[in-house]
Parts: sequence; structure tokens; C-alpha cells
Amino acid sequence: MPIGEALERLLTSLSGAKPAAAPKSPTKPLTKGKSFATNNAASDEELDSDEGSDDYDGYFSDNDYAIPNNSQARTTAAAAKERVTARIQRDFVEVVSSSYRPGLIPFTSGQCDPATDFAVSVSFPTVQLTQTIPAQALVVWDRRLLASAKARYLVLLISGFNSGAGSSVHNVYPPLTAEGQYVRKGMQLRFQVGVCSAYKPTREHTMEAGRTFGLVGKLVGKDAEDEIREAREKAAKLREAQLAEWGSLDPDGEGPGGDGGFRDFGGAEFGEDVVEDGGAGRRGGALVRLIALRRQYGIGGAGAEMVERVEREQRAEAEVWTVYRQEILAADADKAREARGGTLPRDPLHALPPPLAAQGRRHQRAIRGVLTLSYSAAAEGVVDKSA
Repeated sequence: MPIGEALERLLTSLSGAKPAAAPKSPTKPLTKGKSFATNNAASDEELDSDEGSDDYDGYFSDNDYAIPNNSQARTTAAAAKERVTARIQRDFVEVVSSSYRPGLIPFTSGQCDPATDFAVSVSFPTVQLTQTIPAQALVVWDRRLLASAKARYLVLLISGFNSGAGSSVHNVYPPLTAEGQYVRKGMQLRFQVGVCSAYKPTREHTMEAGRTFGLVGKLVGKDAEDEIREAREKAAKLREAQLAEWGSLDPDGEGPGGDGGFRDFGGAEFGEDVVEDGGAGRRGGALVRLIALRRQYGIGGAGAEMVERVEREQRAEAEVWTVYRQEILAADADKAREARGGTLPRDPLHALPPPLAAQGRRHQRAIRGVLTLSYSAAAEGVVDKSA
């Protein structure tokens, strides 16, 4: 130790002052860690190709979605942001565990804030579809699915979290209650299925797809159903023209779905009765209605579709369940056998416990059944004694 430094320490100790802290070596900045989902979902090369300068990548970055550790009082908006963030993260874990890749697409640039409108995507590589669907069937469905790099991913795009009454205040996530009902009056989610060159569309393409869908979804009035049908027919004709044009062009040439673009399949080609809006005057699409039926009766997707079809015949919901109960359960049993054979994906609603309201209704039905049997047995006993 140098003599000067030793003397300085001695004088400092005699004076009773605290010694000056030794200067710390500059720490290296922490590198931004990759998301757990992106590490499992794609290689580094694929991530580099998917990233864009204006696209929010990595699901939840350390800066945008980190929960603050300061001791300041948190406002209501900050607490709501943390709740939404935690719930989205938990749902994304479920999506990744089911071998799909989730994506979060904010409609505002810069920091991603759940208070602003956003969209959620769930994607699946189109090449992996051949593991369960014959390639010939995929080509018939859409010839570009396996022939074009512009259609590397099959994407489900979900938006409309900011719709409904009070939409100017904040988003709602999750948008459905435990019973499968919308949490806000007038709310309506938008479900669109299409293809994209990346695992999720860019912000611009997502907003454009939402505006196109909204032109149909916001139609109201007496002739709304006719206008919706005409809009879908026009979209189908446009799609046929695009298919004819693609037949004479290079499949990898410029076209919809490239550079992070989103090309919607359109309702005519992908079960519009299930994915798109259920018709004018109905709250929410048919898909949300099927979820509500499943949660209410504890049935599968096939049974819920049967209930929904019979309801279109202007029959009461309770009557449908009473009359067609055996057929509904049989349809679910067939789907369950297919699922065990590995031809269907995992059903995320199957393992969920029924909501309290459904448990109460089941309990009431069980009590009514026991009482009916008891009354029948008592009546038979009275008849036997009288005989």
C-alpha cells in the first residue's frame, strides 16, 4: 500500500469521518434476454428474418413489460397494465405449450401499452400441416400453402379488444368471462384466418385487415344481412381472380402475404359460420357463441355446433338440450375418439372446470332427476300396495 494512502486513512480514522467508498469498476450492460417462447419456437436465423424495425417482437420485452420495482404509489392505470400483462403472458405460455406461436401486435408505435388497442396472433408453420392433412387436400384448399414462401405460416388474427361500450377508456383482456360471455356490453371480437410470411403480420397489415373486417362487422339496419352477404360474395370473386392471376405467375412473386403482410382466406373458404360474425343483430361471432354453449353445458365442440344449428330452427335452448341430448353426447364421443387417435389438436376447454353457474345448473338437474325417480318409485309402491 502506498505511504500517502496509508497516511490518509490514518488521518481519516482519527477525525471520525467515514472513508470514501472505493470506486466501482464499470459494469457491463446486461444483454436483452430472448423470450422463452421465441427460444422454443424458432431458430436465431428465423428470428432475424421475422424481426422488423417497426414491429413489436419478442412478445414481452424486458423494458416494455417489466413490472416496476420502485416504491412509488402505483396508479390504477399501472395496476391494470400489470394485470393485463400478467394474464397475456400466462395465456401465451399455454399457446406455446400447445405447439403454436403467439404474437402481440400493438396498434401504436413505440412502447407497447395494453391500454391501447392491440391484436393477438396465433400461428402455425404451414409445412407442418402435412403431418395431419394430405398435401393434395392443402393444395385444393389453397394452392399457395405449400408452394410459396409468402405463406410460411397459417395465422389466426384476433382483434376487437377495444370494442363495445366504454371502448374509449381502455381495452378488456381477457374479453370473456368464465361462462364464455363478453365482459363488456356491445363487445365483439374479430377472428380472421390467413397466411403470412412471418409468424405474425406487421402493424400496418394488421390494422388494414381490421379495417377491412370492420366495414362488414359494423353494418346495422334492416338490410344488414344482405349487405354482409354481398360483401362476402364480392370478396369471394376477388379471391377467385387472385387465384387465376397466381396461376400464371411465379408463386414466390409479389403478392398478398409477403413482407409480413396478412392475406385473409375469406369466409367462403374457411367456415365463415364458425369464425366470422354470426349475423346482424347478434352479439359476437358464432365462435364465441360456441364457447358459451360449451361452458354452459360442459360439452365438446361437436356438441356445441349441433346445439347452435338446432337453435337456428327457432327452438328454445333448454328444449334443444332436452330433446337432442343423446345426439349431442354421441357427436362429442366421435370427436373424442378422433382426438385420441392424434388427428385433432388438444382441446383447451376440455380440462377446464365448469363455471359456478353451470355447476349449479347441473346440481339442480341431478336433484330433479333424483326426485323424479323417488316419486316414480313411491308411485309404483302405492300402486303395488293397492293391488
